[in-house]
Amino acid sequence: MQIEDIKNYKTTTALELEVKDIILDELKEENQNLAYENKRMAEFLEFIGVREGDISDRIINGDKKDWGLIFEYLIGGEAE
Repeated sequence: MQIEDIKNYKTTTALELEVKDIILDELKEENQNLAYENKRMAEFLEFIGVREGDISDRIINGDKKDWGLIFEYLIGGEAE
Protein backbone atom coordinates (compact mmCIF):
# COMPACT_ATOMS: atom_id res chain seq x y z
CA MET A 1 0.00 0.00 0.00
CA GLN A 2 1.34 3.43 -0.92
CA ILE A 3 1.06 6.70 0.97
CA GLU A 4 -1.09 8.21 -1.79
CA ASP A 5 -3.54 5.30 -1.52
CA ILE A 6 -3.98 6.00 2.17
CA LYS A 7 -4.23 9.78 1.71
CA ASN A 8 -6.96 9.35 -0.89
CA TYR A 9 -8.96 6.85 1.17
CA LYS A 10 -12.22 8.47 2.26
CA THR A 11 -12.75 8.12 5.99
CA THR A 12 -16.20 8.12 7.55
CA THR A 13 -15.54 7.69 11.26
CA ALA A 14 -13.11 9.03 13.83
CA LEU A 15 -11.67 5.54 14.23
CA GLU A 16 -10.99 5.24 10.50
CA LEU A 17 -9.32 8.65 10.55
CA GLU A 18 -7.14 7.60 13.48
CA VAL A 19 -6.16 4.34 11.78
CA LYS A 20 -5.43 6.24 8.57
CA ASP A 21 -3.12 8.62 10.46
CA ILE A 22 -1.31 5.72 12.14
CA ILE A 23 -0.77 3.94 8.83
CA LEU A 24 0.49 7.14 7.19
CA ASP A 25 2.93 7.73 10.03
CA GLU A 26 4.23 4.16 9.79
CA LEU A 27 4.64 4.39 6.00
CA LYS A 28 6.45 7.71 6.28
CA GLU A 29 8.81 6.28 8.90
CA GLU A 30 9.47 3.21 6.74
CA ASN A 31 10.21 5.43 3.73
CA GLN A 32 12.60 7.55 5.80
CA ASN A 33 14.39 4.42 7.01
CA LEU A 34 14.74 3.08 3.46
CA ALA A 35 16.02 6.43 2.21
CA TYR A 36 18.63 6.51 4.99
CA GLU A 37 19.71 2.93 4.28
CA ASN A 38 20.01 3.66 0.56
CA LYS A 39 22.06 6.79 1.27
CA ARG A 40 24.43 4.90 3.58
CA MET A 41 24.84 2.05 1.08
CA ALA A 42 25.67 4.53 -1.67
CA GLU A 43 28.22 6.21 0.59
CA PHE A 44 29.82 2.84 1.34
CA LEU A 45 29.97 1.85 -2.33
CA GLU A 46 31.58 5.17 -3.21
CA PHE A 47 34.03 4.70 -0.32
CA ILE A 48 35.22 1.36 -1.74
CA GLY A 49 35.64 2.85 -5.17
CA VAL A 50 32.38 2.30 -7.01
CA ARG A 51 31.61 5.45 -8.98
CA GLU A 52 28.22 7.11 -8.55
CA GLY A 53 27.15 6.28 -12.12
CA ASP A 54 28.05 2.63 -11.60
CA ILE A 55 25.71 2.39 -8.62
CA SER A 56 22.70 3.05 -10.83
CA ASP A 57 23.92 1.69 -14.14
CA ARG A 58 25.69 -1.49 -13.08
CA ILE A 59 24.41 -2.38 -9.61
CA ILE A 60 20.76 -1.32 -9.42
CA ASN A 61 19.87 -1.71 -13.10
CA GLY A 62 22.54 -4.24 -14.02
CA ASP A 63 22.68 -7.99 -14.10
CA LYS A 64 25.16 -10.50 -12.69
CA LYS A 65 27.60 -9.78 -15.53
CA ASP A 66 27.65 -6.11 -14.53
CA TRP A 67 28.09 -7.06 -10.88
CA GLY A 68 31.02 -9.22 -11.93
CA LEU A 69 32.64 -6.27 -13.71
CA ILE A 70 32.32 -4.18 -10.57
CA PHE A 71 33.75 -7.02 -8.47
CA GLU A 72 36.70 -7.46 -10.82
CA TYR A 73 37.34 -3.71 -10.72
CA LEU A 74 37.30 -3.71 -6.93
CA ILE A 75 39.78 -6.58 -6.60
CA GLY A 76 42.16 -5.02 -9.05
CA GLY A 77 41.03 -6.32 -12.39
CA GLU A 78 39.96 -4.28 -15.37
CA ALA A 79 36.37 -3.12 -15.76
CA GLU A 80 35.04 -2.20 -19.18
